[in-house]
Amino acid sequence: MSEPPNLAELRAVVYRVLASALLPPTPERLGTLVEAAPELLTLTEPLRPMAFYAAFEALLERLATLPEEEAERAGERYATLFLSGSRDAPPPYESAHLGPDADVAMVAASVDAAYRAAGFLVDADGEAPDHVAVELDFLSALCAREAEAEERGAVTEADAHRRAERSFLLAHPLRWLPAFAEAVGRAAPGSLLAETVEVARRFAEHDVALLEAVRAQAR
Repeated sequence: MSEPPNLAELRAVVYRVLASALLPPTPERLGTLVEAAPELLTLTEPLRPMAFYAAFEALLERLATLPEEEAERAGERYATLFLSGSRDAPPPYESAHLGPDADVAMVAASVDAAYRAAGFLVDADGEAPDHVAVELDFLSALCAREAEAEERGAVTEADAHRRAERSFLLAHPLRWLPAFAEAVGRAAPGSLLAETVEVARRFAEHDVALLEAVRAQAR
């Protein structure tokens, strides 16, 4: 009989895919996602019963069949939507979505402190610590650590990683992903980027609920 799937490992994969999809879509990065999408659908199949999965599956299916012209325009769309600095552009940074009084430097320092406390020095293509992809990649790394601890039977260590994941989700992504998803959906309805951010929002909300359920069961 085959081993049951490691849930933490699969969650790490989902976070990693979303993080990669929200970095600047160079031809190499986007090509890797497109090529990997069919395999990722098979790999993450055990997550199908979860509420977020239908949206994630649709995103992977879209990537797997991405028209060549849309792939070619992806970099330009990313720059226009996230980096143009225009009035309607929703920057992919936490500090841009916490209200007019948010201190950009303080927000970035707070996120970076969370990375350092967990022993990570995060550098995703030189992006700021509060970039959406960097925050998601950090969560992927925490889930990977959780999975590795579980495989070693280190129950206390795995639980500590889950606490760190929950704490980070509540302190950072879930404070701004809903507003970010709404802004991107408004600025570029139906786009691949809008769909990706919406899936990230749904997954983060589902994941914190999952972590809280596990926490409650452990009491």
